[in-house]
Amino acid sequence: MKTINENSSDKELLHAIYKLLKIVVERMPEPGKPTLKDIGFVDNDNMMDMLKIKRGTANKLRTSGQLRFSRIGQLIFYKLSDIIDMLNKHFERH
Repeated sequence: MKTINENSSDKELLHAIYKLLKIVVERMPEPGKPTLKDIGFVDNDNMMDMLKIKRGTANKLRTSGQLRFSRIGQLIFYKLSDIIDMLNKHFERH
């Protein structure tokens, strides 16, 4: 992908914006179709983003039994309620 900077032409900028918008639109759910989050689930990448953790930490949470999960092929999913339960169990009062 070409880098856009202050020397880029208007045409290049518009093309770059178009490409980014196309990616965003392709990833949007269909109207009326619930997303995983709508039905109370997140995938592994979303969970790691939410908790600001790395893949190794996510793996430790799963293998230690601290966080329940479902695996479908190579995809890993979590119930939002299980993530909240885990966080509540580790909540420290100061």
